[in-house]
Amino acid sequence: MTSRAPARWVGALVVGSAVAVDPGGLAPFGPARWWVVSTIGFAAAGLALWRGDRPLHRRSTIAWGVLLTFVLVGALVNGDVPTALVGHPERHLGLITWVLFALVSAAGQQLDSDRARTTLARAATGALAVIGVWSLWELAFGPPIELSAATDRLTGPYGSAAFLGAAVCLLAPMAIGRAAAPTTPPAERIVSAIVAVLGTIALVGSGARAAWVAAVVTGVVVAIRRRPTRRTGLALGAGLAMALVIVAPRLADVTDRSAGATSRLDEWTVAARVIAEHPLVGA
Repeated sequence: MTSRAPARWVGALVVGSAVAVDPGGLAPFGPARWWVVSTIGFAAAGLALWRGDRPLHRRSTIAWGVLLTFVLVGALVNGDVPTALVGHPERHLGLITWVLFALVSAAGQQLDSDRARTTLARAATGALAVIGVWSLWELAFGPPIELSAATDRLTGPYGSAAFLGAAVCLLAPMAIGRAAAPTTPPAERIVSAIVAVLGTIALVGSGARAAWVAAVVTGVVVAIRRRPTRRTGLALGAGLAMALVIVAPRLADVTDRSAGATSRLDEWTVAARVIAEHPLVGA
């Protein structure tokens, strides 16, 4: 990959997925973000694949083909074909979104240079900075955009605690990587470290248990595989401690749940029954 343009477009996709909000909209956190993600996503994927010369990973490409075939068949035999094809704003993906995922996955394989990885890491750090500042403001003064849902958990620029936790899990490792990399300019290392702390505050304040588990598991795997220096380990521990201290006054609210764990088990039970009745093409 000789041009930085594809990496910049994918970087714009990363930033857009965090900052695209419509404060005056009926649904401030959904339509505007999907418009940005879908528009930039297809453009970035197309440019990366057009400019790229790296062969696609064979097994993952076959896996994507099989998955998309099943999703297409399931969409066509579904009782609501239009929704199955284009999706529904309330967390239900359509075929078009899965096609976008496949294209972005293929495009990412073309961004294999150090320059491209640096561009993406900087974009992730910028997106996390927006998320972190938003979440810190929400923690101190309340949400910038009022939500109809009654929750004390941080929701960030997503309007969802679960989405906030998931976003931090994706973006924070890249910010931490920029802060820890010896080749990163000193000023950028400081900024990346501050952003990583802000992201940790957002992660803790989201109260997203799945995101907490993911972050812990990822940290253990990285520690085993990469064996970070003691200085890096102490810095990460200090950042986590700082985040816990800042969120501590609200920690009881963050961890409170209106429904217990049995409600999630009930959901999985119903889902298992649906899968058993429609095992091949879904419902």
